[in-house]
Amino acid sequence: MALAGLPLALFVTTTGLGLLVERIVGARLANALLAPLGFCVATTLSLACFELGAGLTVAAGVLVAGTIVGCALAGSELRARMNPGWPGLAGLAVYALYVAPVLLSGGWTWSGYNFLNDTAVQFLLIDHLKEAGVDAASLPDTTGGDVVGAYLGSGYPLGTHAFAATLSGLLGSGPEVIYQAYVSSMAALAGMALAVLASRTVFTVRAGALVGAVAMAGNLTYSTGLQGSIKEIGVIAALAAAAALARELVASKRPLGIAVLLGIALAGILSVYSAAGIPYVGAMLATVALVVVLAHGRDSIRRPWIAAGAAACAVTAVLAAPTIASIVDFYRVASSVVDAAAPSGSALGQLGAPLPLLQVGGIWLDGSYHTPIPSQQADSVTFFALWIVATLALVSFAAIARRRQPEALLVLVPTSLTAALVAPGVVPYADAKLMAIMGPSVVFAAAIGLLAMSRVRRPAGSVLATALALALTGAIALSDVFALHDSKIAPRDRMVALREAGDRMAGRGLVLFNEYEEFAKYFGDGATLNASTESITPRHVQLRRPDNVFGQFFDLDRQTLDFVESFRSIITRRSPAASRPPARYRRVFGNRFYEAWTRGPGPQTLVHLPLQDLDDATDRASCADVRALVRRAPRGSVLVAAHVPAAARFDVLDAALSPGLAPAAVAGSLTTITPASARGRVVVERSGTYRAWVRGSFPRATHVFVDGVKRLTVEGANTPGQWLGDVALRLQAGAHKIEVRVPGGAPKPGDGAAITVGPVLFVADEPRRLQTVPLARWRSLCGRELDWIELVRPTGRQ
Repeated sequence: MALAGLPLALFVTTTGLGLLVERIVGARLANALLAPLGFCVATTLSLACFELGAGLTVAAGVLVAGTIVGCALAGSELRARMNPGWPGLAGLAVYALYVAPVLLSGGWTWSGYNFLNDTAVQFLLIDHLKEAGVDAASLPDTTGGDVVGAYLGSGYPLGTHAFAATLSGLLGSGPEVIYQAYVSSMAALAGMALAVLASRTVFTVRAGALVGAVAMAGNLTYSTGLQGSIKEIGVIAALAAAAALARELVASKRPLGIAVLLGIALAGILSVYSAAGIPYVGAMLATVALVVVLAHGRDSIRRPWIAAGAAACAVTAVLAAPTIASIVDFYRVASSVVDAAAPSGSALGQLGAPLPLLQVGGIWLDGSYHTPIPSQQADSVTFFALWIVATLALVSFAAIARRRQPEALLVLVPTSLTAALVAPGVVPYADAKLMAIMGPSVVFAAAIGLLAMSRVRRPAGSVLATALALALTGAIALSDVFALHDSKIAPRDRMVALREAGDRMAGRGLVLFNEYEEFAKYFGDGATLNASTESITPRHVQLRRPDNVFGQFFDLDRQTLDFVESFRSIITRRSPAASRPPARYRRVFGNRFYEAWTRGPGPQTLVHLPLQDLDDATDRASCADVRALVRRAPRGSVLVAAHVPAAARFDVLDAALSPGLAPAAVAGSLTTITPASARGRVVVERSGTYRAWVRGSFPRATHVFVDGVKRLTVEGANTPGQWLGDVALRLQAGAHKIEVRVPGGAPKPGDGAAITVGPVLFVADEPRRLQTVPLARWRSLCGRELDWIELVRPTGRQ
């Protein structure tokens, strides 16, 4: 439903709003410019409604009313005006490219999972706008509540979120369902606007549509869309609309009305990008002034053009007025984060290294845009192609000057000028955002360079230009195939299970969530959830031994007893190697991926002795440790031991490995992006039914063979330290041949992402149990394989 419903609703809404403002100012735009203009109207109006405290009902009412009135004013022309023509086909092609992760995955999901999980924050912000607008007073004391409060307090840009929240409310679908389609629709609007601009400057209508589509297909921009960067794709759409409207302004004999529309587009840039949009607005206004002077000479200083410039600035200021306070706040916060002189966060962010400037050319013949290309041959081809794109982009300036078509400067100069001014003062990951926004304009300019080449020494120039156009377009397309193949797709089934667990634990006080899953703060928000390893959360994890917290999973036994038992309820990830919560907790819920526990009126834990190992739920209890517990025991206390079923472990680090497997950052694991296998043996002490599990993350389906027979297949991106599987199989006592096999990739989204393979565990299919042991029999626990031992005071004892 979201794949068709969201873009259709967005297109109708934005086109209707475009028709409305077009009629108000008395202008006549190309059909394909109505929706990009309407997008700027929608983001500005919906954000203003939320900023002014009006809420979702009013925001939806304003957009629906504006759409209806705009369509009604079109009268008998409505059907014709709804046809965007060739630029619409360009937008449709861009939409299909960006929405491919969902389209090819068979259900709602999103891309970029566990790469740049800012998408979790975007879900929260969109949902909060729907429910409470920008009000932060009633936020719950949860991880999600704290995150939303921090972002609202920073003046975070919310224009794209406001429009998404309104559409989400109108369609009755959650942010997670519409998100990829929404980002893709914004990219499509940008492609439409660029197609119009191309056809209005130097290209035919059909060629312009191709240029608009290919410009938005540039790899760095596309990869940014795949990682869910809602603001960056939104500002590209607003910039493209502004550039196309600026061209209409320059060509107009009555510029005042078009100047008002340009002001709306500039206000859209600010609503989408807040303070970070100010340089783009300034650069666009400066470029428009330059182009007007170049196109009209002395006439540009006459009253109509001065009035038009004043109108554009005034409309921008008036429409941005409701967000001025947020713009100021965001400038203050963002400056402290991205300032290259003294950044408050990581200078690289998600990047492996600073991106080379040439990467704006849209070609990267490897799936990981954020890391150097591993193959020397691919590296050489990539940079050769990028140099060609850069050269053609520079040639375009000469072509623009020679043919006296300065309007083409409107697409390249604002983004490149902003990048040139801002990049030297910001950290590399902020520089990468500037480059992603600049990317479409560079590809656009290269297309102009190709057109100029085709007109030199015909037919040789035309043949060479055509060959280069096909080669570069093919290189961009191949780059995008790599990016799509390597982008991790969110595990929809696990997110649904997480939501179920959160809903079942509603009303049980602050719940400890014990997994490093950044989407828990959104999907688990049915409970009063505390994700203790998040950087923003009510209560941070307290460890027995201090460690770096970010990006890691900590078993309950690695956390202090006081911290764990301060939570009435706990949600844990199902795992064969995770410790059971302390004795006072009982299991109240479980599904395929999660278990929930609640603290009961059981025995009071005095001392907790953890015995769990990294990949094993047990370790041997030493007599010295048990004796130490007993020596500290008050009268009336007893010991409680947590027994875990017997298990046999296959360690991939000790196996015979095929080429392609390399040590992973996660302890005890290997990683690969190629077909690979690990072979070895495991000894089972007694015959019986076992549950098979494997630790790791498996964007591509990975198989476990036992004695040459495939017994377990796991698939899905996973979080650090977690397991998948839980498949029953019958094993006889004795040695068994084990093989973990990573097959070749298939041509589908996410299948080329890196796989992490850890150990395989075969756990006897028996329940875990607790054993109460009198102090006098403490020696019976010596040398036993146990999860933990607790010294407890039974209920009612003082």
